Amino acid sequence: MAPVSDRYDAISRYESTSASSFSPNEHQTFHGNGNGHIGDGGMFSLESKLEQFRKSDNERDALVKDLIDCYKQLQDQYQEKSYDYDNERRSRIDLQRANMQLEQSMKLMKQQTEPNPFALAIIDGDGAMFHTHLLQGVINGGHEAGHLLNTEIRQLLHQRCEGSGSWSIMVQIYANFDGLAKKLHSLNIIRSPGEFHAFAKAFNLSQGLFNLIDVGSGKERADHKIKEMFKLFVDNAQCKHIIFGGCHDNGYLPNIGQYQYDMAKSQKMTLLETTPAERGFRNLGINIATFDSVFRNEQLDTPPRPVIAQPPIGTMPFRPQAINETMTMISPPPGFENQAPAPPSALPAKAAKLSASQPQVAAAPAATPPTMTPAPTPPATTASSTPSYASYAKLSNTLPIDTDGFSGISRASKRPTIPDPKLVLINAADQRVDPKLPKVDSNTVQELRNRIKQSKVCNNWHIFGTCNMNKRCPFEHGERMTGKTQLALRYLARERLCPRKASCREASCLCGHHCPWDGDCQRGTCYFGELHDMDLTVTMKMNESGKLELVR
Repeated sequence: MAPVSDRYDAISRYESTSASSFSPNEHQTFHGNGNGHIGDGGMFSLESKLEQFRKSDNERDALVKDLIDCYKQLQDQYQEKSYDYDNERRSRIDLQRANMQLEQSMKLMKQQTEPNPFALAIIDGDGAMFHTHLLQGVINGGHEAGHLLNTEIRQLLHQRCEGSGSWSIMVQIYANFDGLAKKLHSLNIIRSPGEFHAFAKAFNLSQGLFNLIDVGSGKERADHKIKEMFKLFVDNAQCKHIIFGGCHDNGYLPNIGQYQYDMAKSQKMTLLETTPAERGFRNLGINIATFDSVFRNEQLDTPPRPVIAQPPIGTMPFRPQAINETMTMISPPPGFENQAPAPPSALPAKAAKLSASQPQVAAAPAATPPTMTPAPTPPATTASSTPSYASYAKLSNTLPIDTDGFSGISRASKRPTIPDPKLVLINAADQRVDPKLPKVDSNTVQELRNRIKQSKVCNNWHIFGTCNMNKRCPFEHGERMTGKTQLALRYLARERLCPRKASCREASCLCGHHCPWDGDCQRGTCYFGELHDMDLTVTMKMNESGKLELVR
């Protein structure tokens, strides 16, 4: 289609052509020669003019058609622009309406948040321990602990947060009540586990938003609660400040460390140090505070292991005990009353180390020894010499001593005691403690280790005599192991960490639930690394029905 300007030019040419179509001579020719007759030349001229008229009509029709098409095109463009305008107008109206709604929502949110700002303290109660005098105060101690903690938090916020005077304070402390109460009772901090429950109730009543919460047994339960609470409130607009009391446990480090370079979030936090904080928390650059009036800054003391008076030699393996001048003397067995005491330096190295850590030994009556393999007769002294427990240590120098400090008259006198498979031993922190296994020859262990490298054996079959998988079991059955070989298999099974770690309560579980090297681990990377500091003092035992019994 021709542009509109070209069409206007065509119209101008059409008008010029029409105006000049008849010259004066042609007009005369058209009307004849004056006599009313058309000459020969006039007829040709008429036909020529007629052809011009037809051509002009065609041009006019084409021009009109072009004008109509141009109009339609302009009309379509107008309609399109009108639609675009209407769409833009509607979009603007919608945006204005949405903006008004957002402004109203922001105003409402601001109204809801600004009048209710608060600070939150999240504390791991298994690691942050209240002072002894507060725990021993029971109900009064719980009330006092709540008021002291509220005062400490108020002072901290006043120093670090402007306008915190009107903030509410929420405290969430998570702990395993049963395990913690039993541990406190075992340390004679409280008279009974029930006193800790009474202390917790009083603490909860001391302030409206203070909660000391029981999460039940299991190491990860308090950790899970604390991590989820922190995740929930760190982005909460109403929560103006968070006091995090878990610096004793590196397990929380990833949750806190991710905000190390977020200035807005890191300035919103304060780390609460009770027992010394791990190095990773100190390196974060986040403010650290202590509440010395509420929480103790050292670990709970481990209770001394009970010392049972040793019977005479021959009735059980002998373990040298503490040797010093102030200890209570224990009666030696008949036949050794006149032994000369040996100096402590005569003890083997590990036995001397153990003796230094043992408390005084209570006196025990002498008993008649059973039949035993004769031992070398020690040199006699005067009958008036005072009986001394050091004589046992001197005698032990002439007897076979194993690597654990035990000695005996002969190997035949040592009867290994296999742990009861129906009992689970538990410490005060509700962690499983593996019972001691009798000593086994290292060569036997190494021979079995080499055998297992060739073909793995079924632990359940060789130790318990049963295997639920029967023929589907991928491990070797064959003839069951007995004696030292079976005991060596128990040792090797303990080297594998149980998936449930110290929270396992399956009595028949053969895996290790803490480091089998009992704190003397020399491995660079140990599977039991997180359990190296575990307390191995047994305070409870659980039978196969799940019933717990305190160990006195």
